Amino acid sequence: MDCYHARERAHPDYVKRNRTTVLKGRYGLTLEDYGALVFQQRGLCKACGYLDHNLVVDHNHNTGAVRGLLCNQCNTSLGLLKEDPKRMHDLIKYILRFSI
Repeated sequence: MDCYHARERAHPDYVKRNRTTVLKGRYGLTLEDYGALVFQQRGLCKACGYLDHNLVVDHNHNTGAVRGLLCNQCNTSLGLLKEDPKRMHDLIKYILRFSI
């Protein structure tokens, strides 16, 4: 069990208040809005399609518009690649050159 889930079980009210504040402040979403997105996506990452019980909100950093919910790996990857399609395309070409 990771630290986050242990803390969530020990302090569910605090975690819910914190999650509510972050969702509203950063993305303009309520917990109900977030739940609706999870339901619409069937608990799956919008990018890779894997089931994830801790989906994160993905948004356009220029406009602030929410695009959907992603798994942590996809969200982190987008951030590390600076959401740059050319960089992503070049990385795909690179990895395909060395695939077996």
